[in-house]
Amino acid sequence: MSNANSQLSGENTYLVRVAQMILGPCTNVLRDVLRKEISPPDLEKKVRTYVDKTKKSLINKQQEALVYGQDYSKYDLTLLYFLLRNMCSIQPHSNNWGNNPSSVDKSVSANIERIRMIRNEYGQNLERSISDTNFDKKCQDIHDIVHELEKHLGPSTDYQDEVNTIKTSPMDPEQIAKQIKELLDLHEQRMAISVFPVTTRSYAEQTENCKLIYIH
Repeated sequence: MSNANSQLSGENTYLVRVAQMILGPCTNVLRDVLRKEISPPDLEKKVRTYVDKTKKSLINKQQEALVYGQDYSKYDLTLLYFLLRNMCSIQPHSNNWGNNPSSVDKSVSANIERIRMIRNEYGQNLERSISDTNFDKKCQDIHDIVHELEKHLGPSTDYQDEVNTIKTSPMDPEQIAKQIKELLDLHEQRMAISVFPVTTRSYAEQTENCKLIYIH
């Protein structure tokens, strides 16, 4: 991150704010969706079954350990996407997992997908700038995504409020450098993600035949 400090002026600061939104409210709302969808013990059981039944596991040992630790607050965006997509009963959006959802699709899976896409869009290149217009649009997009997911969870607007705060709050250079590094680290964790075909077969049977799709 040799250029991190130089990114703290002008339009480049917008990129840092988007990174903060991805690593903060976007990731946290997905953690809450996971909590709503499946309990830690049930999640551990499903992941153990997946690892046992799959010849080449698509999550690494560190990620397995995180799941077995049952602390959702430690799960990053890459792991969250894998778990929400493959270990929960969330219905695929109209264009199916791994694809750009329709703009009118407000389903839980569509909004999970949109977070993945935003993370990929900005996580792959932190040497870019964002114009005023694009920044305002991206903030609105993120706010809308978080709004829909919070509506799924209940009446809280905490994460929407956090998005609004990040948009205009003063920026701490040390925290900024840390969060940019985290976003780059996520990009470097290029992990293949399995998706189980929608069939009437049991979970264990489905793990024998999984298709591969990549978060990036």
